[in-house]
Amino acid sequence: MPDALPGFLRRIAASGIGEDVDPETRRRMALVNAFCIIIFVFSAFMAVVNVFAGEPRYILLVGGLAAIAAASVYLNHTTRSVVAATLLMLLAINAMAIYLVATGGYAGYGPLWLFFMPTLIMFSFGLRVGLSSMGALTAVCALIFFYPGDALLTHDYGIGFRIRYLIALSGITLFSAVAEYSRRTVHERLQRRNRQLEKALREVRELSGLIPICSSCKKIRDDEGFWNEVEVYMSRHSEMDFSHSLCPDCMARLYPGHVAGDEDAESGD
Repeated sequence: MPDALPGFLRRIAASGIGEDVDPETRRRMALVNAFCIIIFVFSAFMAVVNVFAGEPRYILLVGGLAAIAAASVYLNHTTRSVVAATLLMLLAINAMAIYLVATGGYAGYGPLWLFFMPTLIMFSFGLRVGLSSMGALTAVCALIFFYPGDALLTHDYGIGFRIRYLIALSGITLFSAVAEYSRRTVHERLQRRNRQLEKALREVRELSGLIPICSSCKKIRDDEGFWNEVEVYMSRHSEMDFSHSLCPDCMARLYPGHVAGDEDAESGD
């Protein structure tokens, strides 16, 4: 679960997810849960507001959305699959968005609620799902706004408002997509760097401490009890490569004539 979310929300969103679930699935399930919880709280609050405003149809609308959000959390926990819960939640909020655009919502402000959707959907459900969902929703909104004779509208929007609204919604969607792509790219880069650092740390730990080495031939004993040359052992436990040569002492011991010839040539000069 992302650390950016408040602690109580992380605990609620991660509750009920088994420890045997792989980390990536666990993260996605927690994000979907957090999204559904936010929608549930928001919908419940709006239901109370509409009770005092005397708008029974909106009470049913937001109350139904709250029920679907709660069902999505339950489905997420019982099936341990984010696919069904994601699909159910996306269908619900898109249906509500289309209804708000077609009817105008309360006093014509309904379509303005759609502006929070691109960022929240892409962060919770991913870039591909977010772009697909918002692309389809924007296309449906354009159809509603410009259907011949305004047959799909029950609220009177000006032409200027319709055009500006679609441009604004498309711009926010594009900005949210770029932000989510950047976040995902940085996250993947950090994961690769962490794996590299963990590998380097393991290699350092393998080369630290006492290394059993033969006092005569200088071979090193590995963890399996086999004796290896120093260069073989180091190559297996690090990224070092060796090039072979002879030091002056070994050169004099192994090739005394060659060394003597070089010294005579230098003295003759």
